[in-house]
Amino acid sequence: DVAGMGADLYESYYGSILATMALGAAAAMALGSDEAGIRLAVAPMALAGLGIFCSLAGIFVVRAKENASFSELLKGLHKGVYVASALITVLCGGLFWCLFQGLEGTGISWIGMWLAIVTGLVSGLVIAYATEYYTSYEHAPTKRIAEQTETGAATVIIAGIAEGMISTWAPLIVIVVAIISAFSFAGGNDSFLLGLYGVGIAAVGMLSTLGITLATDAYGPIADNAGGNAEMTGQDPIVRERTDMLDSLGNTTAATGKGFAIGSAALTALALLAAYVSVVQTSLDK
Repeated sequence: DVAGMGADLYESYYGSILATMALGAAAAMALGSDEAGIRLAVAPMALAGLGIFCSLAGIFVVRAKENASFSELLKGLHKGVYVASALITVLCGGLFWCLFQGLEGTGISWIGMWLAIVTGLVSGLVIAYATEYYTSYEHAPTKRIAEQTETGAATVIIAGIAEGMISTWAPLIVIVVAIISAFSFAGGNDSFLLGLYGVGIAAVGMLSTLGITLATDAYGPIADNAGGNAEMTGQDPIVRERTDMLDSLGNTTAATGKGFAIGSAALTALALLAAYVSVVQTSLDK
């Protein structure tokens, strides 16, 4: 389970980086600036590198007290993700200020590129919150499904399918808004390729904190296996209660990880298609 989700997210991770580099090179050719091409190509790799360190820092702030409730455990994990996101937001602002200084004449703005990254980060967090709302048993959707057990298995299945279909509105709207915003912030109104680069860099921004996002996703299967081991070895009932709590938490964080996978895959797919079209167009022009 962990390896499968990791393969899914890392495919989007590297796909977004490579697509953004290709779009940066194509945009620089259109602008006629080799120096801009180098800086645009370096930016996604530097952003991903910063994200690794920010994710490590976020992991160290995750804390849980003795006999913590479900909401307290979830808040502890959220704190790590939020700290990592805040750090990458501040650091990438400084990074882009250094990278894109002196390129104002080409239409490249470090503030616009930074806002595109912030758009990706915020959209990822919003998708994660929406996913948590529809999967956590502390919120209304899951409680409505649970209430259907009073009338039989069929109504539970119907209610679950209905809630699942309803829940798709959140990532759909967020992704559309993120694409339009990132395209505009990066300068898409003046240069189409720069706008597409902004969409690609937004995808890199969304996945820049992948280290801690994937770490929280791994809670579910690990806690589930720990619960089985506790039961087979005859541990005290309190041990099983704790592993059940962590298992329930892991189911929610696993859904959150899938939300990130969906959002990043949409942005990465658009960036990859745009990179392919731009490379083909460049070849035809030659």
